[in-house]
Amino acid sequence: GTHTNLPTYPFQHQTYWLLPTETSPGSATVEHALLGAKVELAGDQGVVFSGRLSLRTHPWLADHTVLGTALLPGSALVDVVLHAAELAGAGQIEELTLAAPVVLPESGAVELQVHVGAPDGDGLRPVGVHSRPAGARGAEVSWTRHADGVLAEAPVVPVDLSAWPPAGAEPVDVDGFYERLADLGLGYGPVFQGLTAAWRTGDAVYAEVELEKGTEVSGFGIHPALLDSALHALGFTMADDGGDSNDSARPLLPFAWAGVSVFAVGASAARVRLAPSGPDAFEVAIADASGAPLAQVGRLSVRPVSPEQLAPAAGPRVPLYEIDWTPVVLPEAAAAEPGYATDPTRLTALPAGDAVVDFPAEGAEPFAAAERALAFVQAWLADPERADATLTLVTHGAAGPDVSDPAAATVWGLVRSAQIEAPDRFALLDVDDDPASAAVLPAALASEEPQLAVRAGRVLAPRLAPRKPAVRDSESEVERPGFGPDDYVLITGATGELGKLIAHHLVTTHG
Repeated sequence: GTHTNLPTYPFQHQTYWLLPTETSPGSATVEHALLGAKVELAGDQGVVFSGRLSLRTHPWLADHTVLGTALLPGSALVDVVLHAAELAGAGQIEELTLAAPVVLPESGAVELQVHVGAPDGDGLRPVGVHSRPAGARGAEVSWTRHADGVLAEAPVVPVDLSAWPPAGAEPVDVDGFYERLADLGLGYGPVFQGLTAAWRTGDAVYAEVELEKGTEVSGFGIHPALLDSALHALGFTMADDGGDSNDSARPLLPFAWAGVSVFAVGASAARVRLAPSGPDAFEVAIADASGAPLAQVGRLSVRPVSPEQLAPAAGPRVPLYEIDWTPVVLPEAAAAEPGYATDPTRLTALPAGDAVVDFPAEGAEPFAAAERALAFVQAWLADPERADATLTLVTHGAAGPDVSDPAAATVWGLVRSAQIEAPDRFALLDVDDDPASAAVLPAALASEEPQLAVRAGRVLAPRLAPRKPAVRDSESEVERPGFGPDDYVLITGATGELGKLIAHHLVTTHG
């Protein structure tokens, strides 16, 4: 045949999935990167804006993590509210308080909703931001409130940043800045690592920020990554504050914004001035690379955040699951005499219809036991007279809470695969030697459960159950996995370098 050479350049991975739109009857499309639709409410002058966010549709958001959790940056909420304010006829954010961060799941999406209320006599309009998991319906999943505030029409006079850098400002070394933030739990990817230079003069900090090359800025007032990077220079304002050591070891996040205005759009680089305006509060002025005003924040308040504060925002955690052998109650059944055969050539000796076969594997090699079981299963499936019949294999020590026979367990693994390929054709029953178990065998054999184990007269079925929680080490105050020296860990790829490191860690750390 003819062989075709592959291209020598790297493949360019780009998806072309059509993403769902947010429009619905009575709504209008909104030209914003994080919002999709606008609905004017009947009966008053309120407006609702909605959007759908995920790490798949907005992958750049994965570059913003706090204590290991991907969060929608507060700057994104501010930009969303500013856009809603503009469309609702308001000029600025009078005040906006963030109640809880928007946690972005590793998979799935989040529905975002911005509600702008009717104006009062002074032209002020209330605004609120809520979210919930995408696809959630009904009362079991409620909306989470993330922000409340007020929109206003008051004009703002921008700060002049045309003289750059300011006279007398002393340069600040920014090398290793993002590595130090990472030590505090603030994980910034390339899109959010925008701080390139900084200066200090008195209590004020000046900085230059720039978006990663190729970052799309259309669809935003001021790109959230650019605004967020502008606030990173806050770290220099607190370098010598001598504050409480507990707070200084925790990342600081903005939680209250006041007097926020945007003067221009489409910038990918900016100049920033941050100056204290009170305890844990700052005034922020932002201009483009030429000194033309971009945005301004009259007062920005910050506070430390802890893992405990992020946990409720993430909603109920989905636990890891494991197989748990749970007692089940089965209806009584008449006694049934199981057929005995371990050789496919004796399959014809079994009665017509459903059959029960005791399959002893004790002392056999696992591979040999699997070969015998495979031949028996294939013969059962090939018999045209048993096309609708079910074969129950009875084993000993193959499954349940106390596996003792590797060969029998191998048989179970093979037949479980056959159960997937040929539903309702096979059942598995593992029985111990306790005399009390004989009394419940008829009910177990008559059950429609595909897998059962009988122990000391109790019938057990495999069920998914939440995995046992991690164990807290009282000495180091570290969450440790819920296993120890008496447990087993399966390491895939154990012959590789990473597998060796994991094995060494398990031995030295967990015994």
